[in-house]
Amino acid sequence: MQRSLIAAIGFTTKSLVGRKLAYSSNRIMRLPWDNQSSSPYLNNMQHNDLHTSSFRYKDESKEHESITTFTRLRDEVFSELSHHEQVAGVKWDRYPYLTKLLRGHRRGELTVLTGTTGCGKTTFMSEYSLDLCMQGVKTLWGSFEIRNVRLAKTMLTQFAEKNLEKHIEEYDQYADEFEKLPLYFMTFHGQQSVKAVLDAMTHAVNKLDIAHVIVDNLQFMLGVSDAGKGNMDRFWRQDLIVQSLRKFATHNNCHVSLVIHPRKEGNDVELSNSSIFGGAKASQEADNILIIQDKRLSNPRGKKYLQVTKNRFSGDLGMFTLDFDRESLSFAPKKKPRQPNGQAVLLKGSSTASSESERLSDFQKDSISRK
Repeated sequence: MQRSLIAAIGFTTKSLVGRKLAYSSNRIMRLPWDNQSSSPYLNNMQHNDLHTSSFRYKDESKEHESITTFTRLRDEVFSELSHHEQVAGVKWDRYPYLTKLLRGHRRGELTVLTGTTGCGKTTFMSEYSLDLCMQGVKTLWGSFEIRNVRLAKTMLTQFAEKNLEKHIEEYDQYADEFEKLPLYFMTFHGQQSVKAVLDAMTHAVNKLDIAHVIVDNLQFMLGVSDAGKGNMDRFWRQDLIVQSLRKFATHNNCHVSLVIHPRKEGNDVELSNSSIFGGAKASQEADNILIIQDKRLSNPRGKKYLQVTKNRFSGDLGMFTLDFDRESLSFAPKKKPRQPNGQAVLLKGSSTASSESERLSDFQKDSISRK
């Protein structure tokens, strides 16, 4: 054990050294007053100017629960490097480009989706979550704006990938398969208090092992105040709700997808992270920010596309077109229609070797032959 001889000069120095020694393994020794010090200043000090009673002897090192070292993180870092695909999370089957950007859907994160009124936020989030649920991600839906019957109808249509109103005879076949999905719905509708919503979410995580919670949308939790918070500023209340959802996602290792309306802006203004309604808390706390940009509002030939403007996991940003199919209520790129028995049929005019690059190659060949 290292021994050190400490003499404190003055009250301020003595207090600082004493606090540091409380966390060290040094041993405090009192100066022998019958001997002359080598320091002229110490020789002139009064006996009561030096108080060793404020120093504490600490033989073993003291550790803090909020401080760690790489030694403790080493195995976890190795695990993430050696299993990077699993760490990236569950991949989307219907949105391959979204998988390319976000790498996957991970527990413990907060995703914010925004877009102008009527752009299809709920419809997109419905299919976005259904894709993951079909791969075994236990999902809890909280739709405060659309009733559960209508939401379930939309998701069932997306699941069947066809308009079941025109194929009502196949309803039971698809409904039987859809019923097997690990999908749950909160029974809230309209304005709700954040406490009631968080209580339901906590129960679902503890009892059902829910991995993904969708809250659609944040504005429906702003109109109802908890006790004692009736006069709170609306933006401040929103920041507290976002903070509560962020804390819930982290502590319960559950992904929370939050739908938030943007500020009222002109139709020709492209949305950004600063367009999210309220303060900057939502964009700061979110791990991922998805924005549905609808250029049809400002341009008759404009298109709708999904833009990733924040990606804390990999940092990749980008956008891709969303083409809506009214028959299947789907934004996903067109694939072979799904059948109840798991078989697939080809789309009209398609073939198994009709990739985009091959079609472009054929077009180039036709152009050359015409020349």
